Amino acid sequence: MDILKVGVFVVGMLLFLTMGVAKASNDKYGITGSFANLSVDDPNGSTDTTSATYLSGVYTMPINRNDPSLRYWFELKYRSFELDSSTSSSTQVGQDVTSLSLSATAQKAWAAQSIGAYWVGLGAELGLDDFENRHTVDSGGFLAQSFPDRSASNLGLIINSGFNLKKTQDGYFIGMNVNYHIPIDDGIDGFSVNAFVLW
Repeated sequence: MDILKVGVFVVGMLLFLTMGVAKASNDKYGITGSFANLSVDDPNGSTDTTSATYLSGVYTMPINRNDPSLRYWFELKYRSFELDSSTSSSTQVGQDVTSLSLSATAQKAWAAQSIGAYWVGLGAELGLDDFENRHTVDSGGFLAQSFPDRSASNLGLIINSGFNLKKTQDGYFIGMNVNYHIPIDDGIDGFSVNAFVLW
């Protein structure tokens, strides 16, 4: 399943990048690099929080072609990380997590300055998630209990805020977003910060 997810992610990234050749004048494509602190809402217990880094493909388009302060932000990302179980908590479930997700956020420019604009947004995220090697350990660090692997399609919410500079002479936009991921099902939650370039 991991190989399939990576393949879909690579194909999706290539589509994002190649479609930019024939894009509409106000549509943009790009890449983000993200740093995140993530955990999982696990049905069998609590989980640790861990840091992860990943790349995403981005596509933006105006919500209203006559209003540049409103846009959609679409993001395709692949994440892979491990959560440790704890010797001090018999209910903390360790696991290996992989996720391929697509998010759609409606953003509004709430303040514009001479160097760029601030944005705030709210949206939804659909993830194809795998949770493997799920287990707890005892106080000595030995395996206490194993749980079946889980594969699920999980829906979540995203709240974000960010800033992008005005277009450079080469036609690029650079900026940064801060995102809060809130799972509705037993999915991935946490914060992420990403730096992006759009063209």
